[in-house]
Amino acid sequence: MKINESILQQQIVVYLKSKQDYYLFRYFHCPNEGKRKVWYLKKLKAMGLKNGVPDLILEFPKSKFVYCEIKMPKGRLSPAQRHWKVVSNILGTPFYVLQGTIDECKKQIDKIFQDYQYAQIQKNGRRKLNK
Repeated sequence: MKINESILQQQIVVYLKSKQDYYLFRYFHCPNEGKRKVWYLKKLKAMGLKNGVPDLILEFPKSKFVYCEIKMPKGRLSPAQRHWKVVSNILGTPFYVLQGTIDECKKQIDKIFQDYQYAQIQKNGRRKLNK
């Protein structure tokens, strides 16, 4: 099976779902891709649709959000995605580019979760609040 960015994202979502056994967080995707009729695109833009929105958004306790853009090994950020990353840095919102194979992306995700150890769930089902 040939892997594309969509399949890679689905694999990442499976991995994130498994992380929910150990961390208190949620994630979501804003469907922002695809071709649409002009009238519908105008409606979505009037409703707040923005170019460059990252592929996945993770939310941790204490109002901590993380943006994750997913790219294949040779993928590059679009101009709109680069702009989103710049503004995210100005606003202090972490922006990660998960790039490579699923195994490489898992390692990158594990590094993200190292910064959110306070969201770990203890074995008894309670979460640790160390920070």
